[in-house]
Amino acid sequence: MNPGSGGRALLTRLTPLGGVPSTAAMHSFRKPAAAGAGRIAAQFAAVFAMAVAAMCAPSAARAQVDLQVRVLENEVMRLQRELDAQSRRIDDLERNARNPSVARPPVAAARPEDSSPAWLVSGNWDRIRTGMKELDVIALLGRPTSVRTEQNGKVRALLYALELGPTAVLAGNVQMSDAGVVEINRPVLR
Repeated sequence: MNPGSGGRALLTRLTPLGGVPSTAAMHSFRKPAAAGAGRIAAQFAAVFAMAVAAMCAPSAARAQVDLQVRVLENEVMRLQRELDAQSRRIDDLERNARNPSVARPPVAAARPEDSSPAWLVSGNWDRIRTGMKELDVIALLGRPTSVRTEQNGKVRALLYALELGPTAVLAGNVQMSDAGVVEINRPVLR
């Protein structure tokens, strides 16, 4: 239903040909029948609901877009750090290839302080295999954000999480038993 159509119909009913509503028509409008009053109240409620929805929708959509932008910015920064590290490594390898007599120590696996946690690197999750020991998993992904032991005490979950905004969390986990890795749940945005 068009919200404005009820008003035009009412104005047409109340307005005689001269364009000014008659007193009798105005009095009949002030004392509507119960069914007419219910219809007008329903129309008002529908218009009010549409107005509220219209005011709320842009802010919810904007929040979703802002979250996606933050996630993409974080990914770009991570890729830039990886690119810089690879460029340094290539430079070192080229330098060593040109001058093999100079023995250089291997490039350390340690990451700079400002780099993202190891568990955010997709390749590290690819290297985890069923049966791996907990220390091997921690060596690849870094220390978990938290550790949860299931009720039976036989399964431990290494939890990795990063809050990206007020309603978004990037989270993954590795389920461990005495035999090693049982299940791998790669990080997903929730």
